Amino acid sequence: MTKVRTGFAITMGMVVLVQTRALAQRACFDCHSNETKWPWYSTIAPVSWLVQRDVEEGRRGLNFSEWGRPHKEANEAASSVEKGEMPPRFYVAVHPQARLEPTEREALIRGLQATVAGSNGHNAAEDHDRQAVDPRR
Repeated sequence: MTKVRTGFAITMGMVVLVQTRALAQRACFDCHSNETKWPWYSTIAPVSWLVQRDVEEGRRGLNFSEWGRPHKEANEAASSVEKGEMPPRFYVAVHPQARLEPTEREALIRGLQATVAGSNGHNAAEDHDRQAVDPRR
């Protein structure tokens, strides 16, 4: 029985991470990774200056591509999504694929919380999964 619980927790943890990455790629990566997809208007001044500034600021605060270095906004990522600050409305207006349905928003929040907690030596996703399969609950 213990092996089943352990396997389930690992499997569920991986599902959370895969889903979090997919949602973050859609809603966050253009400004918060080195995988930016530069739109056509990012080559025309003065809009190009604004886009470049937004991407540089986003990467400085949280860069999913450089997870090994300190990120001053990593602990705030889930909170920013929860408050509706991220992704910004102006970004979603011109990138409709970044729009998150309420269930997707909640999944991204939980995944970011688990990821940040895991990077601090504690994995909240595994704790959640253990609670889900604990027969005493």
